[in-house]
Amino acid sequence: MPIPYLQPSVSVSVLTSAEAAPAPIASRFAAHLVDFCSVLGAATWLAKVSTVVLLSMHSRGLTGGARRAHFLAAYDYSVGLMMVGSLGLFATLYFVALPLLFRRTPGMALFGLRFRAPPSPRQLAYRLLGCVASYWIVPSLPGLIDGNFPADRLSGTQIVKD
Repeated sequence: MPIPYLQPSVSVSVLTSAEAAPAPIASRFAAHLVDFCSVLGAATWLAKVSTVVLLSMHSRGLTGGARRAHFLAAYDYSVGLMMVGSLGLFATLYFVALPLLFRRTPGMALFGLRFRAPPSPRQLAYRLLGCVASYWIVPSLPGLIDGNFPADRLSGTQIVKD
């Protein structure tokens, strides 16, 4: 008769790709921070380049005589619109196109994270909305508590460590 306290009580198993360990919260938060800074930096650069092009057009008189008076009055609004437009463009490319191609964003790749399963375009669109919500509207504090960030809750995706 075997002695109960000498029997192994924990079984050891090797995790397969489908059963990869959930990503640590600190790595996920750092990857989100890298992704946020990358998108914001690229959008700012594009807005600045667009502004320089508009200013050079204005200084050369390519905008027309009647438009010159209104150009500088509308300048602040046009810069803001270019910033929002370029931010939307880069965020869509960054959070939808890159994960479709590579199953990760550059921030996730930097910290060895990936999606558990290949995400669909619809899931990535919802994830983009979740990222917008977690960056600007709703703080990501619930994600720091249970490891499930708003973008993952909304899209139904799971992030795992390689």
